[in-house]
Amino acid sequence: MVERLNEAYNGYIEVHLNLGLVGICLCALVLIGGYRRAMKANQHQPELARLFLACIASAVFYSITEAGFRLLNPSWMFLILAVFGSATITVDFVQAKTLCSQGEGREQIAHIAVGAGL
Repeated sequence: MVERLNEAYNGYIEVHLNLGLVGICLCALVLIGGYRRAMKANQHQPELARLFLACIASAVFYSITEAGFRLLNPSWMFLILAVFGSATITVDFVQAKTLCSQGEGREQIAHIAVGAGL
């Protein structure tokens, strides 16, 4: 009977069934890393970072009730968008801060700040 089971209605169990412990670790790295980056982005752009945090939280809780870690699932797409978006905000802010501390031109700092929405 166990051999015929090919789908779980919990995203974390399905990742474990398909990819094993390595998949669970990778999934945890994406979720924890995304949460940490969104919290850092909250210091620079609170409105956008809160949207990213909401996307990450909804993906975490949605995957408890459904198999949410699928390629074409909207929850998975918004999770990836939130993780990359919050990483972009923090990286752009760090670049602007580094250039400012090194005394670089204001044009470069303004370009990075505008690109990051600061």
